[in-house]
This record gives sequence, C-alpha cells and structure tokens, in this order.
Amino acid sequence: MLRFAVAYRLFCAAILAFFSYVPLFVCYHTLRTVVVEPAKFDLTFVLVFCGSAALAYFLLLLTYRAATGRGRKADGGLLPPSVMKGFIALFGVIAIAVLGVGIWKGELAPILGGISYIGVVLAAWRRKTSERGET
Repeated sequence: MLRFAVAYRLFCAAILAFFSYVPLFVCYHTLRTVVVEPAKFDLTFVLVFCGSAALAYFLLLLTYRAATGRGRKADGGLLPPSVMKGFIALFGVIAIAVLGVGIWKGELAPILGGISYIGVVLAAWRRKTSERGET
C-alpha cells in the first residue's frame, strides 16, 4: 500500500509539474519579448508577467508538496486549506472539460485522461475534507 501511495503522490506531482510549464513558458516569452523590443514594456507586460509568475510559483509549490508528501505543518504553512480546496475544485473543472472535449471529439485519450483526473480530484477532495472533519 505504501508503494501505491508514493506512486500516486509522484503521479500527482508530475501532473502539476506539467501544468506549471505553461505559465513558465509565458514568463520566458514575455521577458524575451521585452529584451528584444524594450518599447513593449507596458502595463500589459507587467500584468501578464506577474500573473504568470504567481501561477507558476503556486503550481511549483504544489508540485513540491505532492512530491514530498509534506503537509502544512511540515512546510511552514505555505498554503491554507481554503486555497488548496479552491485549486482542487478548479482542477476538477478542468478534468470535466477534458472529459467533455474527449466525448465531443470521440477520442479515447482525453476521455481516459479526464476520468483519471476526476479520480485524482475526488481523492484529493476526500483527503482535504477528512483532514478537518468536514463532509
């Protein structure tokens, strides 16, 4: 059972690391654009870069937590439970969207991916609610 738990944690960390690639990609390209064309430095750049950097930090932090298995007490309380629940809910919406696209296009890979993501969301939600004694 312990091996399954470790494999599950690493699987969740890999999913989160994959999703953190997008905001990191946006940060890199916004910085590259400003270096090549400094005239493009404006409020839009600042908003896009700051938003992407914050999202990348959040996802990488979750990746760290998923890979190490350390909770709030072990890592200094980096994320409150309400933020984790919000992220789990958002991930659930993405999972349902992936499943819907797979059904709409009639492709098996997104359907199976959506179902596996929904399973991850349900397990994470149950764990988060059981930590505080909620239902």
